[in-house]
Formats: sequence, structure tokens, C-alpha cells
Amino acid sequence: MIELLTGIEKPGRYTGEEWGAVIKQSFDVSLCLIYPDLYEVGMSNLGQKVIYEIVNNLPFASAERAYLPGVDMCKRLRRLRRPLCSLETRRPLFEFDLLGFTLEYELDYTNVLEILDLGGIPILAQKRGDKDPIVIAGGTSTYNPYPLLPVFDAFVIGEGEEVIVEIVELMKGLKGAERERKLKGLNEIQGVWVPQLGRKRVERRWVEELNEKNHPVKQIVPNIEVIHDRFTIEVSRGCTRGCRFCQAGYIYRPVRERSIQEIIDIASEGLQFTGWDELSLLSFSLSDHTGFPDFIIGLKESFPDISISLSSIRGDAISDEIAEVMGRGRKTTITIAPEAGTERLRNIINKDIKDDDIFGSLEIAKRYGWNHMKLYFMVGLPGETEEDVIGISRLLNRISGRIKYLNVRISPFVPRPFTPFEYSPQEGIEGLKRKKSFIFKNLKARNVNVKFRSPEIAFIEGILTRGDEAVFHLIERAWRKGLTHQAWGEFFDFTEWERIIEETGIDVERIMEGGSRHWDNIDCGVGEKYLKVEMKKADRGIITPDCITGCTGCLACPGDPEVYRKAGEYVSVRVKEKKEKMLYRITYRKKSPFYSHMDCIRAVVRGIRRSGVKPVMTEGYNPRPRMHFSPALPLDFTSEEEFIYIHVYGDIKKIPVPDFIEIRNIEEVEKVVSYPYAVYGLTVDNFDEDRLKQVEDVCIINSKDGYIEVVVPSNRSVKRLFEKINIRIIQGRRIGWRREP
Repeated sequence: MIELLTGIEKPGRYTGEEWGAVIKQSFDVSLCLIYPDLYEVGMSNLGQKVIYEIVNNLPFASAERAYLPGVDMCKRLRRLRRPLCSLETRRPLFEFDLLGFTLEYELDYTNVLEILDLGGIPILAQKRGDKDPIVIAGGTSTYNPYPLLPVFDAFVIGEGEEVIVEIVELMKGLKGAERERKLKGLNEIQGVWVPQLGRKRVERRWVEELNEKNHPVKQIVPNIEVIHDRFTIEVSRGCTRGCRFCQAGYIYRPVRERSIQEIIDIASEGLQFTGWDELSLLSFSLSDHTGFPDFIIGLKESFPDISISLSSIRGDAISDEIAEVMGRGRKTTITIAPEAGTERLRNIINKDIKDDDIFGSLEIAKRYGWNHMKLYFMVGLPGETEEDVIGISRLLNRISGRIKYLNVRISPFVPRPFTPFEYSPQEGIEGLKRKKSFIFKNLKARNVNVKFRSPEIAFIEGILTRGDEAVFHLIERAWRKGLTHQAWGEFFDFTEWERIIEETGIDVERIMEGGSRHWDNIDCGVGEKYLKVEMKKADRGIITPDCITGCTGCLACPGDPEVYRKAGEYVSVRVKEKKEKMLYRITYRKKSPFYSHMDCIRAVVRGIRRSGVKPVMTEGYNPRPRMHFSPALPLDFTSEEEFIYIHVYGDIKKIPVPDFIEIRNIEEVEKVVSYPYAVYGLTVDNFDEDRLKQVEDVCIINSKDGYIEVVVPSNRSVKRLFEKINIRIIQGRRIGWRREP
């Protein structure tokens, strides 16, 4: 691992050994779940966590994980001729029985080819043999599987909780059978399509009830910071508001809810296991849950020191009650998605929110201490005029006078399959740039931070979203030209994409104009006739009401929509807090050089929470645990002794932590004592002792054959000191602490 990871950006992405990871010794079927983006993104995906726990709960199956390596790691794997491996057991991908990709974003398509190639697996399904894994894709992007049709052995359309069990059971029964038999068996499962066996009608899979059995409680806790670094609960699934631009709102119908008590029970068990101090509630529209805001109140009462992050809520949903409850403790940003700048355009897209609703919610939030607000808009929507675009600026100008900090995200609209706008043309790059200039020209407020998503990225996304099988040639050529990690702006190369489009001769104008529906063998549950009716209503600006007020005939529900709603009563699990404050000094050993100082601090604090002890929090807008710790240890260093002083309520007996940390001592103390100097043991290149002696405040206490021990002030970086005199540290570890050099 040292050779592989030394000098790599964020090496903690590749080490595994996280709290909650499952390693099985005995199993019949092996599955590697793959998210085709960086670890920080994939570890934030709830769907992968759901499947991971379901499969590992089966006695005969094992699920492991892999993610797209960073650009530097991809190069190193190829240079060293090492295959991409799973995190849990470092098993090469080509040794698994099944590979399961989660496809949520079209710009990840080239990453799929990169992962297969790094894993030693042919990128084309027809070139794989009996010894190769069966490669399966699931996720929202599979509702148009055609751009990657030549790549995957099978596509899973719909929700995966039940179908994954059927797939794994089939693979167990066909263990050792030839590949053709396995593919035929998969093709017979509802919701699964094997393209090599011909075109067929595929009915999506969906789960009738959300319950504790299909929600992961023992979620893996990453050792490094990830995008959504918190415990996540899906409080409901599906949406019946009918926003005409939103694919998820149609393919995840009908709405299914968890009961309030179930939400609180999952939170209680999950927070205890993981040690996270933040809770994220996932829903298409939290305020539409029949238990809203009672489940928010119940969670706040049960976990007063836990920060709760809400997904986007409707502009008319913030009440005094919810603002008061959410205002307790650490405040998170309130997010509202008006989507359009005028009420006229909101009617076209079926977003029934009035400007007065937005301002009313703002006033309430401000009254209870919120200074931050996040807003989402789109441009390039069907029926949009210049007045609608300028309306975004006017709305922001009005809002800016009522809130201190305003973050705004504006994205070009990309038409998607299985929405009323699936036939609509997509706005071109130049048109979007003009609209961007309109917005900034008319924006007068200074406290508004606007991020406008790249029109060029939206253009490529549009090609991949509605493209047919011919688009695979574009994807393959782009991958061979090195266009991976395209969801990350610093790696996106539109000039190269344009060149490849010209080389392949793909008719992108035809795709951007819409009109083709080659995915019509996929049944998402909502009828095509219904989508066409909704498009006609959009042309006339007619709102379709939420179907909870009466069935609108979309055909997604097999019965009464009310059947799947179940708020219910709840009992708070709040325990009377121990008010005695205690100060502890915790000494730990950092065993791995691949984690940062803050990675270690987070791991120890989460371990304290797992032990059932609550940290004392600071006061103010953003409360944090009250603690003091040893000076930051640089990446690439290990240490025999680091320390944390932390104020807590109650006695700390044991701290469960991940494997890269070893707790050495836990003792109650009366005060914090600082240690100003650190002793390091280093193996170095080009060591010149005379030059090192010239560096201020560095004391050499031992040196022999490229190994030295030095004492350095705690506020100085060892790596930077050595870089100044061109001495390269090969490996290093902190040995201990001294009061004087």
C-alpha cells in the first residue's frame, strides 16, 4: 500500500477499513457494488448503502464496494499494472461473480469504461466469457439504457431492494454454469433486461412498502470527509406534485411514506451505530409527508444536539412551528427551489408556488434567526421568454433585501425521458449564454452569490440523456481520448468533445431537437398518453393538481394513493441528559499515514458518540464539540502518541474507532496541558545534515543512513521545512512529544 498510495491525492479514498464495512469469510456469491465517480460522491449515495446491507444480510452472499479512482490513481494503477480492487478485501474486480453499477448521472458514462478497463474486464458485453463477471447496471439513468447498451450484460429498471435478492439467488443456483444460462435466467426476472437476448418490454420494479427492513441502519462511516457526511434517512419515496421537468417525480410514483415512529427509530439506532452528529432527511418534498412537521419535531426532541439537514422544501412550507424547531442548535441552510422566475412559467412546468409564498417563508425563517438561504432555478425551459429570465433577477433583487446571505444555483434545463418534456428541444449553448448575461445584467444585489452551471456541460449531458445506441461510439471514443471524470469541471474538456462529435459523425442536432422515443420498450409505470396530455396542458399553462386531492390518471398506482401514506403517532426517545461535565484526555496512536489530522479527530469524536457519551457543545450559531488537540500531524505521517482533550457529559469507558486508530489511554483530567514540540522519525532522500542544521528551530537528535530523528516546533510543518532545502521525505512518523528542543 505504501508504494501504491504515497504521493496520491486523498489516499484515504482507497484504504477501506471504515467503521461499518462488512468483510465476510464464507459466501457462495460475490457482488461488487460500483459507483462510477470518486469515493466522496459514491459514499454519499443512499441507494448503494441500501443494496450493500440487503446483500450482506443474506448468509450466502457478500457485497463489497469500488469507486472511480482519481486521475492520479488511475495513472499509477496502469503504470504499476495493478487491477482496480474492492475496498473491503482488495479483491480484483475480475474475480467477482457480479458487478453492480449505479448510474445516476450521464457524464459518468466514460467512467464506467475506465473502471471496467482498470478492473481487467472487457468493456464490451459480447467479448466477455464464462470467467468474467456478469456486469449489471441500475439507477435512474437506466430508464434510457441505449447509450451503454453494448457495455452491460443486464439492466435493472426500477427500484432494487427486492430484485437484487432474486438476482443473487439466481447466481447462487447457477454457480459454475456457463454465461449464457446465467444471462437467460436474468432476462426472465421482472425488471431485468439482457440486451444480447433481444429487445423486450421491461416493466419497472417498485417496492410497495418502505420499512425498516429495506433501510440501512448500520451505514458505513467514511474515514475521510465526503460530500454528504451524515446519517441519511429516506422518509418518503416518490412525488405526486407532477413538476413536468422532473424525471424522478414520474418514475418513482406512487408516493410511499415511512411512519413518524419508524423515522425516529431508524435515526436512534443509526446515530448510535455511526456516531454521526448530523442527520439528513431525504424526500422529493418533505413538506408533503403527512407527518410533516411532526417528524421534524419528534427528531429534534429525541436528538437535541444533532443537526438536521433538510432536502429542498416547498416555498410555501415554512411555518412558525417548523422554523422554531429547526432553529434550535446548529442551523443548516434552508433550500427552496422556485425553478422559474415568474409565476407564468411556473404554471407551465407545474410548479404551483407563488411569489408571496416564497416571501412569507423568508420572513418566518428570518424571524427565527436564519441568515442563509439557497435557491434553485433553471433556464431554457419550454415556453420560456426573456421576461421569465429577467424575472429571476427581479426575484433575487427583492429577496436580497430580506436575507443576509443568498446562494443561488442556476442550471440549464435538460429534457429527460419519461417526462412531459421528453419530446421538447433543448436550448443551445449560445442561447443559454445570452440568458446568463440577462440575469447578471439585471441583478443589482451584492449579497447574492450566483453559480451558473456550464451550458457546455448541459449540452453533452443532453446528448447522453436522450441518445440512442449510436451514442456509445461517442462515449467509447471520448474514453479512449482520456475524457474521464467529466462531472468535475476541472477535467471537462468541451473542445475535445466537439472534436470527437465531428469524428464520429453523431447527429447531435437530431438528439437535441427531441422527437425520438427509442426507450419505449421501458415501462416506467406512468402511461405515455398521460405524459402527452401533460405536455398539452403545459402549452396552455394549465396546472395539474397534486393527485392526493384526486386521481389524475397517470396509471402508476395500482390502487388508492392513500394506502401508501402512514404518518401515525410517535413516542419521543429522548433520554434525560446527564448534566455533569467532565474533561478527558484521550491519547491515541495513528497507525496509518494516509489520513489527515481532521480525519483522526472526526474518528475519535464519532467513537465517543458511539460509546453513548455526548460531547459538550460550544455556544453560538454553529455549535461544535468543546475540545483541544495536539498540533496537526501532516499527511503521510504516523504517530505513536496524539491527544485530544474533550469536554463531555458522563464517563468515557471505551471508544470504538476504525482500524487506522488505536486508543492508548482515556483519563479524566482537571485542565488542558499543551505540548509545544514534536519528535519525528523520518526516512529521507538527499539528506544533507549541514543544510538541515541551518533551518530555524529544527533540532537533530539522531541521524543514520538516511534515517533521522528531529524535534520541530508544533506550529511548523515538517514537510514544508524539508521542501525548502530540497530534501524529500519518503516516510515519516511522529514518535512523541517534548516540552523543549
